[in-house]
Amino acid sequence: DARHRDRFLSEGRIMAGLQHRNIATVTDVISDRLAGLVMEYVEGPTLEQWIARRGAVDIETCMDLMMPVVGAVAYAHEKGVVHRDLKPANIVISKDGQGIRPVVLDFGVAMVVGEEGLRRFKTRTGTGIGTPGYMSPEQIRDAARADQRSDIYALGVILFELSSGTQPFLAETDWEVQSAVVEGRAASLPPDTDPGLAAAIQRAMALNPDHRFSTCKELRAALIAADG
Repeated sequence: DARHRDRFLSEGRIMAGLQHRNIATVTDVISDRLAGLVMEYVEGPTLEQWIARRGAVDIETCMDLMMPVVGAVAYAHEKGVVHRDLKPANIVISKDGQGIRPVVLDFGVAMVVGEEGLRRFKTRTGTGIGTPGYMSPEQIRDAARADQRSDIYALGVILFELSSGTQPFLAETDWEVQSAVVEGRAASLPPDTDPGLAAAIQRAMALNPDHRFSTCKELRAALIAADG
């Protein structure tokens, strides 16, 4: 129907406006009788599959995988786009002539911040605004409140998962996961986690968004310092 078609095409238009090595490229948006997106084919496992096979990684591998992702999200933020569903399942670990190429996918629940204020886009019927365990506390309470600091929170959760091999919020139901997030009941990082990396993760995942990094560039600087 027209509403779902508009949401789907909105995702394509968002992605078509983002030209970055670590964001999947949309080359065309089709809006004739049938709606469709012409997208780059990105080959490789998702980061979710990668973690399931390999578990926790050292700080060097963590940086190789996540620094390009942080850079891609920083670029999207500069273009006024908040992803709102960053998670390992939406990152593909590909390769090209320059080496490992992590690629961010799925802007289906992205929010554009522009002159018209906040415009929300969702592509799938019944899909929540985000994924339990990766949504920030404020995004769980009200998706319209999510800003770039909510994406930074999700990046912190992904960094936690890479560093520990497990998610920081584990429970039997989505409701229990969301309760743990809102109350700040995250698991502890392994004791051998690099102190600089652990501090960056904890700040990115701060319960109060005002206590997080305000930009991805700040998060990136903290990760560079940790990698030393």
